[in-house]
Amino acid sequence: MNGIGDEVFDRPASVDQVLVMGSYNGSSSNFIVRCGEDVVVNVLPGTAWQSTQYSGTHVLQAGCNPIQIEASIAVEWSFAEVI
Repeated sequence: MNGIGDEVFDRPASVDQVLVMGSYNGSSSNFIVRCGEDVVVNVLPGTAWQSTQYSGTHVLQAGCNPIQIEASIAVEWSFAEVI
């Protein structure tokens, strides 16, 4: 799944591990990803920081849902299942 900015979507029950990628080429943005109440990613991409890109593999807590991308206006993001 991929998109731009804030989004909420259901996590498939069979997905336990994901590759999360985010990109922001402006000065600065938040990139916050939650699964249920759990914070999975909380970084600051942008030219004002060390990197405009984020990539990380994350194990999701059992039963957490939904996936929420928040405070991430204009961040291009993608999620992929890690098998």
